[in-house]
Amino acid sequence: MAIRRALLFSFAQRGYGVLLQLVTTVILARLLGPAETGVFALAVALALLGQLLRDFGVAEYIIAQSDVTLQKKRAAFTLTLLIALAISAVLLGVSGPLARLYGEPGVKSVLQVLSINFVLLPFGSVGFAMMSKELRFEQLFWIQSLAATLGTGLTLFLAFHGFSYMSMAWGSLASTSVVVTTMMLLRGRSFFLCPTFHGLKDVLAFGGVLTGARLLEQAAFRSQDLIVSGFLGFHAGGILSKTNSLVGSFNDVFNSAVVRVAVPVFAQSLGNLEAIRSQYVKATTLVFTAQWLFFPALGIFAKEIVAILLGPAWADCVPLLQICAAASLAWAPYMLSVPLLTALGSVRDLLRIQVVSAPLLVLSFLVGAQFSLLWVVVLCSIVVPVRLYMIDRSLYRNCGIRFGETARFLLPSIKLAGIVAVIAIAVRHGLIWLGLPASAVLLVGAAAAIGSALVAANAMGHPLLHELNRIFPLIRTPPEARR
Repeated sequence: MAIRRALLFSFAQRGYGVLLQLVTTVILARLLGPAETGVFALAVALALLGQLLRDFGVAEYIIAQSDVTLQKKRAAFTLTLLIALAISAVLLGVSGPLARLYGEPGVKSVLQVLSINFVLLPFGSVGFAMMSKELRFEQLFWIQSLAATLGTGLTLFLAFHGFSYMSMAWGSLASTSVVVTTMMLLRGRSFFLCPTFHGLKDVLAFGGVLTGARLLEQAAFRSQDLIVSGFLGFHAGGILSKTNSLVGSFNDVFNSAVVRVAVPVFAQSLGNLEAIRSQYVKATTLVFTAQWLFFPALGIFAKEIVAILLGPAWADCVPLLQICAAASLAWAPYMLSVPLLTALGSVRDLLRIQVVSAPLLVLSFLVGAQFSLLWVVVLCSIVVPVRLYMIDRSLYRNCGIRFGETARFLLPSIKLAGIVAVIAIAVRHGLIWLGLPASAVLLVGAAAAIGSALVAANAMGHPLLHELNRIFPLIRTPPEARR
């Protein structure tokens, strides 16, 4: 019950965040042009690399500890604070040279504002890790939703008043400020931690390798913005940024939401490989189903989605969105592999995977950028099987899980997704033949896809419906009954 409720609020928080992001995307796409969006995307690409270093695996370190003492909390806080201050200084230092390199002074202004985030974030990091460890995702939902709402409100307000790309920078800072302030009010005296160097070595030993893997992964992915903007211009960078944003919206809900709960749940089962294997296979089946229902629909209705959410100026996103949706299907069976390996302490395997796949990804960007955005997306999709092969080997080596073990549980989901996709394609073409507008095509098509999915799942006895029937009653259950 506690795990399902944690998942429910984790999904709710991510879903609400994506909803706000979509609203912001729709409005900003009509207030800011692709070039303005590209300026912010370039600055954020560098800031996100710093974000990876700032986290330094502290949350996972705390979650993996069987006994979290005050000393461990202080050591974790000390490490995040030192790294965050260093990153903030680096961003301030490179903001000027980077702006001159790209010939765009706005890059410097955005980086200067974003650098302030790094000074604030460490003060809430340990508290967030403890709440995740204790599966207190209901409280996290309210904290993060409040911050996202206020940050989005400020972004749109400033954009309406002509602040261009700086509106997004100030909105990000406002959101971070709200998170830290709210955590301080909720946790009281336990919020304040005195820095200490005692125990710092343990945090470094765990977080260093994990951070190295994440840094390689994100550095490779974020180099996409730098490479595309440098070779193909800020317009192309803006198109690619919006495409990644649409695809990433689903991943934020289904990937991030599940991973946040999966790591502490897997960690609680350490020492019992059979329990871990059972949890992994069951969760993978459900997540796989959701992804194989969503991404085909995203590709089928890509033209309508881009037209409604972004407008005609972003039509170049359509083929890129369809390719990304197809490539995402391959990753679906392995979405829970990283949190499982993290919980098992196999962070060195994660590092080895990135040492091989990250350079290949950057190479695909460099080669593709010599031709077009379409080539960039196609070539980076080819790298996906390499990473999946290495992950499959690591799973077998650490806990005896092979793709074949989960594949037989995935076949009903593939059949379900195929039925829904055929119906969605037929409905879309029928609606277009009738001459209906894009909004009607998308709404009726989505309703047909959802309806056919529920009917087919019920006819097949698919476990997705069984799980939904167990989760939805939690919404109506009063708090005293859940305890």
